Amino acid sequence: MASLSGAVDVRVLEQTERAELLTRVFDGAIPPEADLLALLADVDPATVPPLFVGCGTEDVLQDANTRFAAATKAGLDVTTDFPPRRARVGALGRDDPRRDRVASLLT
Repeated sequence: MASLSGAVDVRVLEQTERAELLTRVFDGAIPPEADLLALLADVDPATVPPLFVGCGTEDVLQDANTRFAAATKAGLDVTTDFPPRRARVGALGRDDPRRDRVASLLT
């Protein structure tokens, strides 16, 4: 599974001007099954596929992505990539060495 500058910490919405999304998507309350950080606390590493977490260091979601990567348990296969500035991790060029790793996680 791969997150390319993804919203991996849905609780961030509670603290932003986008808080109205919580009402529209979750009827105001984030259910436990939508909180990836909470799910990590109880996961059996043997049941988790390899993960890729990437986000540019100046992306608004960078803090959440860093927290998610730090919260992963020992035993999980996690690859991280936090390139400088707002580099688009999702726009991997043909010669980018990360391309094969991300592609393998998506198949």
